[in-house]
Amino acid sequence: MPRIARSSRVAGCHDDQTASRFGHSTSPRPGRRAAPLSAVTRPVARRLVLAVVSPEIHRHGGTERVVAEQVDRWKESCDIRVYTMDCHEIDVNGLLIRRTRRPPGPQLFVFVWWMIANSVRRRIDARRLGPPDVTYSAGVNCLNADVVSVHIVFTRLLDVLKGQPPLIRQRLTLRKLHTAAYWRLVRRLEQRVFRHTPELWTASTDHARDLERRFGRARGSVAVVPHGVDARDFSPQHRSRLRAASRVAMGVADEFVLLLFANDVATKGVDIALRAMPLVPPSARLFVVGSLSCADVTALDEWATVRSRTTFVPRAPDVLAYYAAADALIAPSREDVFCLPALEAVACGLPVVVSARAGAAEFLAGHGGVVVIQPDSGELAVGVHSVMSRSGEKEPPPLPLPSWDDAALLSFGVLRSVAEGRSA
Repeated sequence: MPRIARSSRVAGCHDDQTASRFGHSTSPRPGRRAAPLSAVTRPVARRLVLAVVSPEIHRHGGTERVVAEQVDRWKESCDIRVYTMDCHEIDVNGLLIRRTRRPPGPQLFVFVWWMIANSVRRRIDARRLGPPDVTYSAGVNCLNADVVSVHIVFTRLLDVLKGQPPLIRQRLTLRKLHTAAYWRLVRRLEQRVFRHTPELWTASTDHARDLERRFGRARGSVAVVPHGVDARDFSPQHRSRLRAASRVAMGVADEFVLLLFANDVATKGVDIALRAMPLVPPSARLFVVGSLSCADVTALDEWATVRSRTTFVPRAPDVLAYYAAADALIAPSREDVFCLPALEAVACGLPVVVSARAGAAEFLAGHGGVVVIQPDSGELAVGVHSVMSRSGEKEPPPLPLPSWDDAALLSFGVLRSVAEGRSA
């Protein structure tokens, strides 16, 4: 998309034509072979040796999904050592998997253990196998990565949540002593990692500029690699084929189904969605998909008034069924580096009401089926009224969306440039 090339350095691109090569293309699923990146990268004397550090790699999360999709494509053009605690739903053929046992205990303990364990394992492999050309970390997982992709910034998130109602702030920062300690540790590590890592990339221009300002990096030094969507699976045709059975399975008939993906109340704006429900027509019903705890939900003041119109369901491996049953997706996030569900919903032909604070908004704004709002219950209600009033109208023409092949190509360009800079 040209607007990305104008507003930010796009990862791995050296001209506007390459930076804007977004369109529907195929993406691999487990067991399928991705298109080799070597077809579009310069030939080199030997294959790149890449170390990938990520605590989890699979296809039913956010960051985890992004890493899985990219690793599945990178491996065609480089030798990859994967350091992780959990790796599934990905074809491991051609990968050297180094699993670290996940210990029981609170998140702070698990995080410190993971930081130490993956560093020790990588050091052993460097002695036995030779050092990798590039070490890539999905977030703050080690202190010596050459490239880090930024999917959340706790320092920025805390700034956003400071202005929220006391109930939310208390639950997120004072729920337990170890949670507060964990946040404090990660924020201190962010200062070191995000300031001094040679290369960073993130999924939106706004977050790239914020990283540069917040951590004293040169303007344009943080690359932008948007997330992708698998156009073979997420399409209006597939959604239409599954719609009847999916709605029966979810127990809906004539209701207008609003879909919200969330694994956190405050950041994803679940409380905003609940406050908006009394303001929208009574035919609307909200389905929240994710791993929220009962305590998170029942503690909200809004819950008692909307519980008959709201259903919380766990996230299933095949999320297409949720899009098939839905009539619109809402994403009133207070903070979201990207918001992959918004991209997938548009690919399925669903109307979307998305927060301007979600990175995906910069790629979707202006599309006929997308309403961009501020994370506010009143604005969300207006947005829902808008999409409900257009229900039954002809769908707008498809919007060219970034694919996972695009994302892998752009990110591989960053890895390649770091390797070439080292060998120069």
